Amino acid sequence: MPEPCSRPAPPLLRQALDELNQGLWFQCHETLEDLWKSHPKDAPERDLYKGILMLAVGLYHDGRGHRLGALRKLPRAVELLAPYTPVCQGVDVAELLACCARLLGFLASAPLESPIPPPLLPRIALPGASPNAH
Repeated sequence: MPEPCSRPAPPLLRQALDELNQGLWFQCHETLEDLWKSHPKDAPERDLYKGILMLAVGLYHDGRGHRLGALRKLPRAVELLAPYTPVCQGVDVAELLACCARLLGFLASAPLESPIPPPLLPRIALPGASPNAH
């Protein structure tokens, strides 16, 4: 697990996770892009942010009827997030990976017009928040 995982989540990461939990895929992407780009190219936490960003982009694509786009972005999210398990910067990365697996299973087998059932969508506890905060 990369060293930055012991650091607290920066405010933009907390904001992005809140947007992810609310289903604001595009806004989550924009917030994470700002966070990701604000770090040096060799900063190890960049891939954590990019992984969550890929999850949001995949969900955004599917919501716009582009299932193939979702099926391309979610495996990339898994690849980027895997080194950060189980928890990084207070984020339950293991749950993000489990969510990606559930989504990939559904998207690969469901008819294109089938919306993603709400229980399959990510609901990630915000770092530092009480478990009942959302």
